[in-house]
Amino acid sequence: MVIRERVIPLPLIQGGMGVGVSLAPLAGEVARLGGVGTVSTAALDTLLTLREGRPFTPFEAARHELAEAGRLAQGGYLAANIMCACATTYEDSVRGAVAGGVDAIISGAGLPTSLPFLLADSPQVALIPIVSSLARAAHPGEAVDPFRRAPPRRRRGGGRPYGRGPSWIQA
Repeated sequence: MVIRERVIPLPLIQGGMGVGVSLAPLAGEVARLGGVGTVSTAALDTLLTLREGRPFTPFEAARHELAEAGRLAQGGYLAANIMCACATTYEDSVRGAVAGGVDAIISGAGLPTSLPFLLADSPQVALIPIVSSLARAAHPGEAVDPFRRAPPRRRRGGGRPYGRGPSWIQA
């Protein structure tokens, strides 16, 4: 597997399982063994505050955990899974992950439209959007481009666009 011209010896991407599962020890070991180790930033500031006994901001938490994963990875490939749905911590988590030495940002749970702008000064970091609808899968390059969004596809006979959920969820 190759990401941004870098060969990943073991074609495996560890899932970014949130709230205390995908942290530095697991991500570092997966990366050390040749796969893509992934640190989840979901509630990472809270987890580290409890674990370390001092307060962490989202930026500090991402930087700290990615730096620790990098130490354990011994040069292996590391990613951060940062959910768009965590809107209040998203930008700080992205910037902290970059400061911690991340190789890639995996982002979903919404469209990561701000990600290219947040990483404009970090071209070495790969951007990996997670698509969760048929319309976005058909137009993957447009999933992170806020100026050229793919129009939502309609079901036969009208109805809700694909990927928007059942009509009873929508107001």
